[in-house]
Amino acid sequence: MIVNNSRPDSDASVITISDPNQFEYLITNLKKWTEYRVWMQAGTVIGDGMKSEALFVRTDEDVPGAPQNVKVEVMNSTSIEVTWTPPDEKERHGIIRGYQIHVQNMNPENVNPNAAHIPHTIHNGEATRYVVGGLTPDTKYQVQVSAITRKGDGTRSTHEAVEMPGGVPNKPALLVK
Repeated sequence: MIVNNSRPDSDASVITISDPNQFEYLITNLKKWTEYRVWMQAGTVIGDGMKSEALFVRTDEDVPGAPQNVKVEVMNSTSIEVTWTPPDEKERHGIIRGYQIHVQNMNPENVNPNAAHIPHTIHNGEATRYVVGGLTPDTKYQVQVSAITRKGDGTRSTHEAVEMPGGVPNKPALLVK
């Protein structure tokens, strides 16, 4: 018998093994990163014996769902603050160990694809904000956030667009002839 640990024993699924020589059984279709109670009960034509003590097991981690409520605020011509909330509890699929902030340059004249995407990794599962600096004034960016478990980074959030304001002009060159 097996049941999600948050449910009562009466909700348990009964798995019948008819072969008395079968000593292993693979339970499938379980939810990711979920604790279950598993126990056995032997029976004969006369009746069932006592239940074994419950064994508590947890399924493996997986990549998480997308962070929620992503917002991007311009701080100055080269910096933005990105805020978010963690993925929904049912979508975490493990322990959130950090986040990745994905910043994509959306200007069509950007010809260097390697410079177009700037990932920033935060190794703090409790983080809910991050300041991205070093951006280019007068440039459009697309920002997404993904959460990280031991299995890797998960689904990215929806795109948030931001346009950086113009910065102060560079120092003019002085040419003397």
